[in-house]
Amino acid sequence: MFKIQDLYVSLSSEDQALGWRGPFTRTANTVKSTAECVYLQRIGKLKAYLVRALAVVDGLEEETEQSEKPQTVAEVEMLEEKLRGAIDELRARKVELESEAA
Repeated sequence: MFKIQDLYVSLSSEDQALGWRGPFTRTANTVKSTAECVYLQRIGKLKAYLVRALAVVDGLEEETEQSEKPQTVAEVEMLEEKLRGAIDELRARKVELESEAA
């Protein structure tokens, strides 16, 4: 035989502290068991945690992008010089390849 006591679930102390006492919670036109409400609450907490974690990751990504850029005029000039050197090497290699192909 079905008994109302069968609907009670074992609640953690955290859930009990949040006020989950009885077997049912009525929301709008639906009736949800305490276990379902606790589950939904935990999903909400997880979602909030993930949103905060994503914000931290986004901030770190932006910081990393900024820190990888040259920070001074001297750094920019050094990179320009390296780039000019690399272009000179490529031009020389292109001439070698063209002369080999001819």
